[in-house]
Amino acid sequence: MRADLTYADRLGWVLEHMHRTAEAVAALPPLDDVRLACSVHIEIKMVALFDALIKRGAQLFITTCNPQTVCDETVVQLRERGATVVAHRGMSEQALVEAVDRALAWRPTHLLEI
Repeated sequence: MRADLTYADRLGWVLEHMHRTAEAVAALPPLDDVRLACSVHIEIKMVALFDALIKRGAQLFITTCNPQTVCDETVVQLRERGATVVAHRGMSEQALVEAVDRALAWRPTHLLEI
């Protein structure tokens, strides 16, 4: 993908070309009782997955597994879609530990680490 594109342009491309992710999640039963805590690389491609899960009814608490891979614009997108996101690029080790503790205190029904 071209580096000169805006975040919105790149996100549009991701959502258009990762439609199979959304289709696969749409085939799942309703996820209304799912509280999914995630420790992941928060980058633009994750929006397709998490948006689809939210649309199926899942509640999401997202933090990062690596503060250096966090895209702050993606954090904003995920929050706008309804996810709780506790992460920012370059967050300290202490902040990361606290975010994971908060995720577990949130009482998830499921965990995801990528």
